[in-house]
Amino acid sequence: MSSQLDFELPPEACSALAAWAEQGAVAERVVSWDWNYGPDVIGMRARMVAGSTADHVADEYDHALYDGLSRYTHSVALGEFAWAVSRCFGAEAQVRMGEYGFVEFMTSSFEHAGAQVDVSFFEDRCAFRATDEPPGSSGCASFRSRPDG
Repeated sequence: MSSQLDFELPPEACSALAAWAEQGAVAERVVSWDWNYGPDVIGMRARMVAGSTADHVADEYDHALYDGLSRYTHSVALGEFAWAVSRCFGAEAQVRMGEYGFVEFMTSSFEHAGAQVDVSFFEDRCAFRATDEPPGSSGCASFRSRPDG
């Protein structure tokens, strides 16, 4: 039986992620994934919230990212999902594993196409979402891309 740690995103999902991240060179972009607040139960996909503020309106890059990645949120725990996102870029990550073999904590920071990209997973919070509400019991995977410098 293969481990969730063997999970890799396919090239087309990594391409959608790269296109989204490149837009961070112009202005900060943030997305967070969790199962607590309105998951797509029928499609078995975690909810993605775009933006670090409540007034953010999702654009075509946010929609393309959701379309490219959301189907994989039911295949693997969100910690492993975040780790797979960082591996799309060949980035190193700091990872702490729990006693049952699941990611408890994960962070990764790297440069991509003129943007600083941060990927994280925490069990108790969303790293870049502007809310104090805790995520569900499955934690929160957050991605941020911003101008480098």
